[in-house]
Amino acid sequence: MTQIAVKLPDGLLRELDELVAQGHFSSRSSAVRRAVEIIVSGQRRDALEEAYANGYREVPESESEMAEATRLATQAIDDEPWEKWW
Repeated sequence: MTQIAVKLPDGLLRELDELVAQGHFSSRSSAVRRAVEIIVSGQRRDALEEAYANGYREVPESESEMAEATRLATQAIDDEPWEKWW
């Protein structure tokens, strides 16, 4: 594992320390590590979503594919046991 230095504004550091004091994180390092994991995960998800969107822009569904998707969605709704939810 590699150690890095991070500069934080005093107010943000106080809030971080409060989260640690409340037991949300075991240390400042674990809190910062979790924050970076969330950022990296979000960026990966955004890149994947963009790749899917670009793929659909380049090769959109055909009319027959859309008709089948609509049919299956309608069937799923019709097959749902709605009475059990009310």
